[in-house]
Amino acid sequence: MKKLLLASVAFTVATSAAMAADYPVRHKRYVKAPVYKAPPMPYIPPVYDWTGLYIGGHVGWGHMRDAMTTQAAGGFFAPGTVNVMSSDQLIAGLQGGYNFMVAPHILLGFEGEFTWLTKGYSANFATNAPPTVLTNTGNSDWVATAAGRLGYANDNMLIYAKGGGAWLDAKYGAYQTPAAGVPFSSSNVRTGYVVGGGLEYGFSQNWSAKAEYAYLDFGTNTYNVGFGGATTATGYKTDMQQVKLGLNYRFNGFGGAPLLAEPISTKY
Repeated sequence: MKKLLLASVAFTVATSAAMAADYPVRHKRYVKAPVYKAPPMPYIPPVYDWTGLYIGGHVGWGHMRDAMTTQAAGGFFAPGTVNVMSSDQLIAGLQGGYNFMVAPHILLGFEGEFTWLTKGYSANFATNAPPTVLTNTGNSDWVATAAGRLGYANDNMLIYAKGGGAWLDAKYGAYQTPAAGVPFSSSNVRTGYVVGGGLEYGFSQNWSAKAEYAYLDFGTNTYNVGFGGATTATGYKTDMQQVKLGLNYRFNGFGGAPLLAEPISTKY
């Protein structure tokens, strides 16, 4: 009897173990492992960072103007007489600089610019000794500026103002008709200032385009304009206006953060 009882217990334990081992297999279609998903990441919009070094080029229109004031008696014009000569011309040049963001929307920068000028100018003036006519000429091959920039950036749109120093290659001349004496000529580099502003748009990670207006003033320089030994002090007040379209290439690796920040997503 005792042996029969032990055999029954052993049989019951073995049967229960076999059924337990077989349960997940036979009921697999009813048992599913829990699935865990990460919460959705918030969308981070692209951010354009203007920080970094850049170089580029520009083309546009320039208006050069010289107002010449006779400062002393004894010449072709009475003291205080103002004669003006001017020229409209195409301009082209190169620029380069560095920007850095000092606040989320505030930009500070420095830019140097070199522009070639394409056209000289001249004007004829009737004198107080008819029939003598005085012809004044002007010609400048280049103008250069070094300016600071202050801007407000709204993502890839930048509005900025600029101001700094300017230098002009200035060549002046004068001769009289009928011809007499030795024609006047002078060549020097004029120093002045530039102010302006513009709009710049970043249309890709490394490229931006700009439209800019600039006013350059070189003050008044006095030259002794003379013929046949007689000279007259004449003040040349020179200024220039520029309207330019430009294209810049930005080097992100030289201190600039990545221009486009991609949203981060995680999948499990």
